[in-house]
Amino acid sequence: MQTGMVRWVEEQKFVATSPSGHAITIDSDRASNKAPGPMELVLLARRLHRHGRGHHPREETAEARIAGSDLFGRTCGGAAHGLD
Repeated sequence: MQTGMVRWVEEQKFVATSPSGHAITIDSDRASNKAPGPMELVLLARRLHRHGRGHHPREETAEARIAGSDLFGRTCGGAAHGLD
């Protein structure tokens, strides 16, 4: 079984490392908002999983479109911090 690792950096910031060695910064402090939060990553993973099963983006439910637009609005203003 492959496992990843999450390391505390400072305040509410963490670095998660996958079994392949790729790392992503996670920021639980929504006030600083310097990296994606845990829930944003869950929403991204869910959307990727849906599209990976052959669903077309136009077949999304209204709920998924709303969640996606909120996520897009929160993350499109800056660079993707900590993404390889």
